[in-house]
Amino acid sequence: MPFAKIDPTTPAGTEKKKFGDDRIRELKEQTIANFQAVTNYPAEEMPALRTAVWTTATRPAGDELVDRVTGFNTDTNTFEYFAGGKWQPIGASIQSLNLWKPEYDYVVGDVCYSLGSIRKRFECVTAGKTGTKEPNWPAIGQYITDGTARWIVDDVHDGRLPGDVRFPVMFVRAGEIKLTGQLENRADVPRLVKLATDNGLIVSEAAWAGGMRGLFGEGDGSTTIRMPDLRGEHMRVLDDGRGVDQTNITGNTTSGSATITNIAITGGFTTTVLAIGMSVTGTGIPAGATIASIVSDTSITISVNATATAAGVTLTITGRKLGSAETGTIEAHNHVGTKLGGWDGHNSNTYAKYHSDGSGTTGSTGGPETRGRNIAYYAVMKY
Repeated sequence: MPFAKIDPTTPAGTEKKKFGDDRIRELKEQTIANFQAVTNYPAEEMPALRTAVWTTATRPAGDELVDRVTGFNTDTNTFEYFAGGKWQPIGASIQSLNLWKPEYDYVVGDVCYSLGSIRKRFECVTAGKTGTKEPNWPAIGQYITDGTARWIVDDVHDGRLPGDVRFPVMFVRAGEIKLTGQLENRADVPRLVKLATDNGLIVSEAAWAGGMRGLFGEGDGSTTIRMPDLRGEHMRVLDDGRGVDQTNITGNTTSGSATITNIAITGGFTTTVLAIGMSVTGTGIPAGATIASIVSDTSITISVNATATAAGVTLTITGRKLGSAETGTIEAHNHVGTKLGGWDGHNSNTYAKYHSDGSGTTGSTGGPETRGRNIAYYAVMKY
């Protein structure tokens, strides 16, 4: 609503019946002066800022409107003003905004903005030249083809990058995808494909199934990609050389040979979860031994020859591989008990110990897995 013209000679209280009228008039005058500075309106008229809506064909063309009208052009989806003999979008000179440009060559990763969509940010996912008219931008998380370029729409309030995992969450937001090990079309998640490819985060389908479910599976290698599967899992910080994270495997060793065969890893995992350089300890394994190579899904070589021949020997592997899965375990421990003496029931004259030899086990108890109290939520990734 425009301000009325102010007569500075009007006595205080004439327009407003409250204390501070002079300050209110000064504020109005300063506001109008600011509008004049922004819009170039003639100082003698002091009109309020006025905005019109038009198309390229219907916008004003007369000289009497130069520098006096600002409007929204529905053809270009931008606000514009007349200056320097031509119409131009407001803010076009503000380089830091990276406003969308018509018929401009963008490359993958370029970001632009639109004055008509201040909540949105647009990232180029397919290089190309934009069209002659700014598109009507779709909802956050969706794609749009603009000329030969293709964009994805992001929320400017979201500071996360593609590939960032958010957990725990109660619902999936626009621009996020659940991590359930599902196959996705690569065309639907191009930024994740680029991220995974550039950083070596894609493994073969066999390796993914063999325990590397925290990374991306290659899918069919061209049109699809498999998402990580975090369902029902607890997240753990990568050991990264500290030596705390250890896993027991079994295998066959041969004295004088560096090859360990018939390897079995609990959970149905294969040697794909192992990596060269990991420490190996166990009976018949010399101190300081490390994995030298991965021979097959069930065989590895170590840096030194074994000193004993054994089948199904337990070996401890120290360290973890990024994205590798692991089954739940209980740390090895003993239950201390005491055998009690008593009267032999068959001979009242003989004092004997019950269960003086042999062994026994306690009764089975517990559930299907070791876990603390918990509440289940989604794990999602920004795409």
